[in-house]
Amino acid sequence: ARAVQALSPEELHAKWQKFLDFCGSKKKLRIMEDETKNKKNAEKKISKKIDPLTGKRIAVDAEKSKPAGEEYAAKLEKMREQYPNAYRPWKEVDDTLLRELFKAEMSVREISRELGRQPGGIRARLEKVGLVKKIK
Repeated sequence: ARAVQALSPEELHAKWQKFLDFCGSKKKLRIMEDETKNKKNAEKKISKKIDPLTGKRIAVDAEKSKPAGEEYAAKLEKMREQYPNAYRPWKEVDDTLLRELFKAEMSVREISRELGRQPGGIRARLEKVGLVKKIK
């Protein structure tokens, strides 16, 4: 068995003070680290247009995110010369055809031409319907 040495009140107070100083500084450091992480996370969320407090998407002013009326319409019209169904809602028949063309091992570019949609729209829809997994 180990012998326990009795401490004088002064020695006990000195050890207790060292302990409090050690714990206090560690706690302050931990709080500072947490605040830094929280700030970085908040900045990252804001850059992705997510409210750091609620976790919901931040509404973006439609006028700032899209070209103004006539300009947007002109860009869309020009795009639809090459991709007639660009930005149109997908119908069930479109999804069925997409699945068939994908199973027939057609390329994204070929499917794009067949469905009259942009290649990016085809890739996004393939992910959404579960035919491919998103590559990170």
